[in-house]
Amino acid sequence: MATEKLFHYRIPPSLQEAVTLGRRVLVPLGRRFVIGYIVGLSEEAPGIALKDIQETFEEEPPLDRDLLELTRKVAEDYLAPWGEVVRSAFPPSTRNPGRWVFRLAIDGLVPPPSLSPLEGKLWGALQSLSPLSLGQLQRRAGTKDLHSVLERMQRNGWVAREMVPVRSRRAVSAHVPADLLPEPQSGLLREEEDWPAELATVRSHIENSTHRTFLLFGASWKQRVHWYRKIFDFLLRSERGVLLLVPDIESASAWMEEMEAPYRDRVAVLHSDLPSRERARQWGRIQEGEVSIIIGTRSAIFVPHPRLALILIDEEQDPSYKQQEGPRYQAREVALTRARMLNIPLLLASRAPSIESFYKAEQGEYHLLSVADRREDDFPDISLVDMREEAKDKSKGFLLSSALQRAIGQSLAASEQVILLINRRGYFGHLLCRDCGFQLQCPRCSAPFVLHRAQRKLICHQCGREESPPERCPSCRGLFMRYLGPGTQQLEEEVRRLFPGAKVARLDRDLFPPRAKPHPLYLSFSRGEIDILVGTQMVIRALQHGRASLIGLLSADNLLSLPDFRAGERLFSLLMTMIQDGSAKTPLSRILIQTHNPGSYVLQAIRNRNWDLFYRREIASRKILCLPPFLHLVLIEVSAKAEERAKRAAFAVASLLQAERPPSLLLDGPAPSPHLRVKGRFYWRLLVKGERAPLLDRIRRALTSFENSAARKGVVLRADVDPVRLY
Repeated sequence: MATEKLFHYRIPPSLQEAVTLGRRVLVPLGRRFVIGYIVGLSEEAPGIALKDIQETFEEEPPLDRDLLELTRKVAEDYLAPWGEVVRSAFPPSTRNPGRWVFRLAIDGLVPPPSLSPLEGKLWGALQSLSPLSLGQLQRRAGTKDLHSVLERMQRNGWVAREMVPVRSRRAVSAHVPADLLPEPQSGLLREEEDWPAELATVRSHIENSTHRTFLLFGASWKQRVHWYRKIFDFLLRSERGVLLLVPDIESASAWMEEMEAPYRDRVAVLHSDLPSRERARQWGRIQEGEVSIIIGTRSAIFVPHPRLALILIDEEQDPSYKQQEGPRYQAREVALTRARMLNIPLLLASRAPSIESFYKAEQGEYHLLSVADRREDDFPDISLVDMREEAKDKSKGFLLSSALQRAIGQSLAASEQVILLINRRGYFGHLLCRDCGFQLQCPRCSAPFVLHRAQRKLICHQCGREESPPERCPSCRGLFMRYLGPGTQQLEEEVRRLFPGAKVARLDRDLFPPRAKPHPLYLSFSRGEIDILVGTQMVIRALQHGRASLIGLLSADNLLSLPDFRAGERLFSLLMTMIQDGSAKTPLSRILIQTHNPGSYVLQAIRNRNWDLFYRREIASRKILCLPPFLHLVLIEVSAKAEERAKRAAFAVASLLQAERPPSLLLDGPAPSPHLRVKGRFYWRLLVKGERAPLLDRIRRALTSFENSAARKGVVLRADVDPVRLY
């Protein structure tokens, strides 16, 4: 049950031994049965009539006491229902470990005389084969409308409904005796080598089982691979576990490829692209102590390993560690909480760490481990191309500057590959009437339609709505419609025109949706079957596969102009990733960045690879504006089908927050969200700043009052603690 409330139930004598903390159980709630989680046990009755627990589902609790406490803390820290956090801590195949079936409740071959024709069909089906699920009964009866019929048959005592548990693998307690764990495989692990000085302190904390948070700053991909292997070797020899969190599925696959053959039977991987049964199987292996190395995306932070000794977060600055649906937790902060609870070290690693993490390291809260930079000639040359100068020459193209065109030609002449990045899908991003200024937007969203020329369609990237391009302006009926804002499709077309002999390919979410795997394209790039790869940020992964010597970034200004204080940080991180990854076969020699604002301190810091310049300017700005890491943020967003209702609800929440507001609490808004309308709903928001504890306490009380107010009707409200995106 994903709910804020706690419910009390009586443990019947038959289940006294089976009901323990962390176990899933079947309980009645109103007129239905639901799956619940045991989060507390009491000897004293609460003074009200209690319903009985109906059934348990595991031989052992799937969540031990520590993980149960972790979910409680996450619910508290992120203003989420505890039940929702507990539910999200399980792999999908174990979240609903049972199915409803129906059987005859009375014996005998003769049906009751008062059965209707449809009831007679159901009786006959259950008499010939019992029990049957609702779907099976619907197929046999030839109709889906069986709910009222089955309820009547249950009330008359003819049919009984029960839940059949789907048994999961046996879970193991958090404290497993060493003699019950798998024996180490002799001869497979490499002999221990001297550890680099940067990791010696980490090893000491692993050996002594003491907590400390470390920030490994500046290590390249190759350095991290080498050092992580040393950590894995050490922990495998001592039969202890390490959890390696990575930003996304592609990173998880890359790390699995890096694991040498001796590791493979001691490694488990967890991410959302695995089939649910495979995720449950990997979960079971981890619970049973069969593996020592766990590689996973953010949800793997809840995985139950019996002897976890280290949590390692690679590319800790990546926004993917923030959950955007359900309980909106930040996996990096959850990892910190868990590491403290288990008294084990936490190692954060990044070439360009988050501002918050580096500030904590600077303040002494984290232990900073700095890695010496590579030699100057190991780095690519980074150039800024001033597009204002390009615009003065009308003979030049507006997409690719003359400097970038020359660089592409040089790379192709040397049989090297080129990557071109533009941060917009489609052909054009806007359709504007030059007569009246009308901009064509999706009628369900406050987002402009994007032209996809190959499909000859205007597509909304918010809701997916498609329309044919209009011949006249829908507002003034004018004929002068102008397309603005080039995207990947137009860039691909322009590159093919300028370099007709080159083999060009495009990589974006139009060709490879979120669940699709672009690995075949990476393979083609690796084989040299592609000369120029055009795309969105997805193309960065291709750097590790081919022999790219040149990267052209066409949309630096678009990335910097996003309505988010972290826009510069994200661009800096993106470019540092390009620099450090390099190419597998040919060293990356040049990065060209096209911009109309070459004086930007972000771009200047990138050009000079100067983290200190970027960090000092950024931290000073955030201090003035009262932004993280100096204060915490909570983004409260309300939506409704009518804008006036959403607006009224936002002001009601603001009024509740203003009442008895402590001086340390700052409130921005209410205001319309950057995407005012999405999929037919209107969004308004408030941004609240303050010290974490009083901030969460005040918001919790305000939202509780709002739930009982008239403004709550017809409104969906969500609170995002420490949001990573504000647009």
